[in-house]
Amino acid sequence: MVNMGVLTHIKSGLERLHPRHPMLPAFSRKKLVIGFALVFLVWLLWPMAKPFPDDYSQLVLSSEGNLLRVTLASDQQYRFPPASQPLPEKYRQAVLVWEDKRFYQHPGVDPIALCRALASNVKNGRSVSGGSTITMQVARLAWPKSRTYFNKLREIFTVLKLTLHFSKAEILQMYADHVPMGGNFVGVNTAAWYYLGKPAHQLTWAEAALFAVLPNSPALMNLEKDRQRLYAKRNRLLKRLRENGVIDEMTLTLAEREPLPRNAGQFPFIAPHFTQYVLNQAPHTAEIRTTLSSKLQGTIDQLAGNYYPLLASKGITNLAVLVVETGTGKVRAYLGSANWFDATADGQVDGVQSARSTGSLLKPVLAAMA
Repeated sequence: MVNMGVLTHIKSGLERLHPRHPMLPAFSRKKLVIGFALVFLVWLLWPMAKPFPDDYSQLVLSSEGNLLRVTLASDQQYRFPPASQPLPEKYRQAVLVWEDKRFYQHPGVDPIALCRALASNVKNGRSVSGGSTITMQVARLAWPKSRTYFNKLREIFTVLKLTLHFSKAEILQMYADHVPMGGNFVGVNTAAWYYLGKPAHQLTWAEAALFAVLPNSPALMNLEKDRQRLYAKRNRLLKRLRENGVIDEMTLTLAEREPLPRNAGQFPFIAPHFTQYVLNQAPHTAEIRTTLSSKLQGTIDQLAGNYYPLLASKGITNLAVLVVETGTGKVRAYLGSANWFDATADGQVDGVQSARSTGSLLKPVLAAMA
C-alpha cells in the first residue's frame, strides 16, 4: 500500500523544482509587442552607412576621357568606380524588364513575386525561384549570407531599410556597379569596357540586353560551347522589351541579328610607363584624368614602331619619346621604351626618366643639326 504522506512530499518537491507561473497578462504581452516594434522602428530609422566599401579599380584616363589603363581592386576584382553620369537608359530599361518590372512600385520587397515564387517552390518540391527584387539582390551582394528562410527574413528587413535610406536611382546604380559579370569582372561599366572596349552609355539595345541577362549565368560568357544559350537568353529579353513597348519591331529585328562579343576581351594598356608613373603619384585616386592625348599617343606609338627596326639594325636596342606642349608644359605623349613586354631590352625601364649624362642629351640635338 502506497504511503499518501510520501506522495504528498514528492509532489511538493516537484512543485518547488518546477513552480507554476501564471500566463503573461495580456497587458504585459501588449507592452512586449510595443517594445519590439519601437526597437525595430529605431533600427529602421537609424542612419545607414553605404552598403559597399570604396574598393574600386583605379582608372587612368586621357585628356579626351578615353581609358588608358585599369588596375585590380584590392580583392583582385576589376570593379570600376561609380560613374558620374546617370545609368544608361537602355541598360536601365533592360534590367527592369528582366529582373524587376515593379521596381518603382514596391518598397524593395515584391509580395506578388514572393507569392509566385513560393507557389512555384511548393509545386516543384524544391527551391526553383526566390522572388528576389533588385533591392534584394543589392542586399545579398553587400551582405552575402547562406540561403535559409531565417536569412531571407533578415534580408527583407535589410531591404526595407535600404529603400528608406536610398533613392530608387541610387539602389539601381548600386546594382549596376556591383553585379557580377563573369570571371573577376564586376559591374556593367567594367563589362562594357572589357568585352566591348567602350563605356556603358554607348551600349546598343543588344549589348544592354546581354549585360542584363549575364548576371544570371555569368560563366556563359567564358564558355564557348554555351554561348548559344547566352544568345538565346539575350534575344528572349529583347522580345520582352518589344512586348512591353520599350523598343519597336525594327529595333528588335536589328538587335536580334547583332552577334555576341568575342569570348575574350581586354582593357586598354596605353602608355604604360606614363600610367605607372601617375598611379604611383596618386595611389588612392579612383579616377585619374591626365593631360596625355590618346590620339597623339597612338600616332607616336605607330611612328616609333615603324622607326625602331631601323635603329635595331644599327645596334640600338631601345628608344623613348616625350612630347610636351610648349607654353603649358603639359605632357601630350609619352613612350618609355619600344616595347614594355620586351625583357631582353629592359622594356619596363622608363627611358624618359632614366638618368643620363649631359653629353648624351646633346647628341640627338647635334645629330639633328648635322
